[in-house]
Amino acid sequence: MKVFLSVLFLALLSTASIAADEAMIKDAAILKRLVNLADDCATCAGYNEIITACTQNRNNPSDANVLAQLKSTQDFWFKRLTLLSRLVGMSPKATVSKIILNQNSMTAEIEDCVNLSVLILRHGDNCKKLGNDIDNILIKEMEKADLTK
Repeated sequence: MKVFLSVLFLALLSTASIAADEAMIKDAAILKRLVNLADDCATCAGYNEIITACTQNRNNPSDANVLAQLKSTQDFWFKRLTLLSRLVGMSPKATVSKIILNQNSMTAEIEDCVNLSVLILRHGDNCKKLGNDIDNILIKEMEKADLTK
């Protein structure tokens, strides 16, 4: 998990085209929706990272395909969260902190991967739905903010 967070932090630092804490979105309603979307995205990134770590810890050779899918999903959340963080002016430290706080809460619930079904039940469907819809949501919000030109 620490590798993912380190990579995310470095990517946010290296790709930041605006000053930290300066949102590209000036419309308050759009900004609020995108901040909420970033929070949901951070939850799903943390959830995916925990599922990936627990799957890796099993050391089951038959999990290779599952791990490849999880790593692809991890990259998916990383890219969306990076974009959202930049749009709303969230600093790299704040972005990583959101993920860590989510992971800490989730980890406390599962007792070292024993009760992983708790997380799957709580976050699995929401993250899947968000993953299917997030690009369309981002496009619509960016159009409303006049950022697609």
